[in-house]
Amino acid sequence: MNSSIRESAIENAVNEVLQELINSEEKAKKLVSNTKYMLWLEEFTAKNHGFSDDSWLYDPEKLSAIDSENVHNLCSFFNGIAKYADNNFLPVYSEDAHESHVYIQFNGIGYEIGVVVGQGAYTYCQRLNIFSDKRFINFNDVVANKKQKNVDHINKQLNKLSASIHSLMDLGVPIKAITGTIEDALSN
Repeated sequence: MNSSIRESAIENAVNEVLQELINSEEKAKKLVSNTKYMLWLEEFTAKNHGFSDDSWLYDPEKLSAIDSENVHNLCSFFNGIAKYADNNFLPVYSEDAHESHVYIQFNGIGYEIGVVVGQGAYTYCQRLNIFSDKRFINFNDVVANKKQKNVDHINKQLNKLSASIHSLMDLGVPIKAITGTIEDALSN
């Protein structure tokens, strides 16, 4: 294979991956832009309190076409909520490096939605009671893209932290000393 054909093949592959990422992000935005998916999830979890997007791999005929499509969209839905959480400094919980989840609430019902990555990946949803030791994201806030009240204050504090780090670097403090201090502060 000559280099121009190889370069063209690489460029096409990169463009395909980028387009898939753009499409995935658009789907995530669409799923959290209104309550349609959430209303489906509310109805679906009334019968299936806990499920994952691979629960029906070997029995796809047990789901209607609409349920199958919506189960398949669970990962994009999670990504949309996680992006909202990240933008508003809301927790995305993680038990380890291979799993992360969010808690959301809608119509007085709580949900844990998460993704597990290993040799493969799957997304799961579990309907549960709302409890006070975890931060449940109000899904109506996600739909409205409501900026949480502490976002501006947090951004201001993070900017101060960044300025302090730059100041220390300008003084010649080794990066290892700075990161060590930050890690110590986080562990305490």
